[in-house]
Amino acid sequence: MKIPIDNYNNIITVLKLAHFAPLIEYFDFYGRKDLSAYLVTNALENETLVPSQEQADSVLNIIDSMIQDQSDQPSSEEDPDDFAEEQGLLGR
Repeated sequence: MKIPIDNYNNIITVLKLAHFAPLIEYFDFYGRKDLSAYLVTNALENETLVPSQEQADSVLNIIDSMIQDQSDQPSSEEDPDDFAEEQGLLGR
């Protein structure tokens, strides 16, 4: 799943791939979370702009494992440092 991200270096182009977003749903919580962080990092490194509200909604939907609680999320407490790092990544 990282190959298209590395190849295109543009989250908007990756979102246009018909089967990319549906495949993410098959990952477990940690897989979705790691891929979401990878997408956000790639977008920041390549200074990708998200010009429209629809595209912003699509980006937020694909990285939702970093934004909101998930049904398959482990009930154990998360490390505060990891949580702060993820939130900092989202804020940037």
